[in-house]
Amino acid sequence: MVLDVSTPVINGLEAARELNVLMQHVPPFMFTNNAGGIVEKEASSAVISKSDTDGLKQLLARAKALLGLDGAGAQRAS
Repeated sequence: MVLDVSTPVINGLEAARELNVLMQHVPPFMFTNNAGGIVEKEASSAVISKSDTDGLKQLLARAKALLGLDGAGAQRAS
């Protein structure tokens, strides 16, 4: 699941905690402009900054790796 720290009603950190109880096998990613020491310390997930020039590439690479779509999974399957 991909979450942002700054969301209305419930922030991404609180949402990640609540969703983790329901879906423990699904790792959350924090994709946010508010990445920083406090967020990274509180997050029990990967924190990727939207403002990094390669932030979206990092997010996609981590998601593909988890899904086994990063090429390594294809090599293992053959």
